[in-house]
Amino acid sequence: MADLTQQFALDFNAPQDWFVHPKQNRFITAPPQAGSRWWAQGAVDIVAYAGQLFVRASNSAVTQALADHFAHTDAAWFAEQATQRTLAACLHPFGLTLSLAGPFWVPRGPLKAPTLAGVRWLTRTEQARANVPLAFADDDTARLGVGLYRDGQLQTACGASQNGRDTWEFGVAHQTAAAAGHGGAAALVQLLAARIQADEPQITPVYGTQFSHVLSLNVAVRAGFKLGWCEWVATKALD
Repeated sequence: MADLTQQFALDFNAPQDWFVHPKQNRFITAPPQAGSRWWAQGAVDIVAYAGQLFVRASNSAVTQALADHFAHTDAAWFAEQATQRTLAACLHPFGLTLSLAGPFWVPRGPLKAPTLAGVRWLTRTEQARANVPLAFADDDTARLGVGLYRDGQLQTACGASQNGRDTWEFGVAHQTAAAAGHGGAAALVQLLAARIQADEPQITPVYGTQFSHVLSLNVAVRAGFKLGWCEWVATKALD
């Protein structure tokens, strides 16, 4: 299994042992680095992982303010509305606002590629035609796409693209009701994740979604993923 803590160390410009055996909330002032995940490139990045909070800010005054408020906060309850209001109030004097928040899922262990009829690996042109969400991909980014067809019709498509030096992230699109009912999207996610694990064992497949997207959360569960961490990103507030 790939080591997610290597990517976190890059994201936070911090020692890897912060994440291997976390014992306390950690705060650091550092700019975003090349090779960081897209979410980790904001002015403030907050991750709840392995029972602790990890906070990176580009401005030392912001780092200190966040440490003053959250050094002893229980990461398990960081998403509570009262705590989120405190976070928003803490960011406001610096012209910052929360822009992203969500859970990220990782494989429970080595995954086995399911045997599926009607599966076809997609070219980049076919990925675009199927509207596979590869939000972090550009023309030079490593990516994969796969589609599930029934009677010549695309039922669902799934893509994965490089997002960070050591992580690939998934997107699912074009899921028909029939495909949803038969677990088509979950099977494609599992198929893609198994291929990434086999071909690139140093890479962690990551499934990102939203707390309220119940269908997407269930796709992750059926595909053999577990909740890996939750993350909050702050950026400059719009005027």
